Amino acid sequence: HIIDREGLVERAPKIGDFLAAELRRALADVPLVGEVRNVGMMLGVELVADPTTREPLPGIQHIADTIRAEHGVIVRDAATALVLSPALTLGEAEATRIAESIAEVLSRTTPDGTVHRGAAR
Repeated sequence: HIIDREGLVERAPKIGDFLAAELRRALADVPLVGEVRNVGMMLGVELVADPTTREPLPGIQHIADTIRAEHGVIVRDAATALVLSPALTLGEAEATRIAESIAEVLSRTTPDGTVHRGAAR
């Protein structure tokens, strides 16, 4: 009843597109990001070891773990992509925080997949 009353299913494509745009903005200068994709509220951030060849960055579970541990953002790994399926109740401010949290961790991740502590690399 609440899902229908609040129009959450109808709202999902709009907020999903907003989150995808925020991810693209926040990750634009991160060379490990090959592509950001979404269908409604299901999103994927493809990670690459080399932006030119788009060779996939393997073994990314520790990156997802770091994002969760440091920022409380729930992401999971799907081989070479970070996958997000946020709640239908997600708001724009939360979407922006998610994008910035992922960007912060990926900005300190090197092409070998190592997440470094401290300032962005």
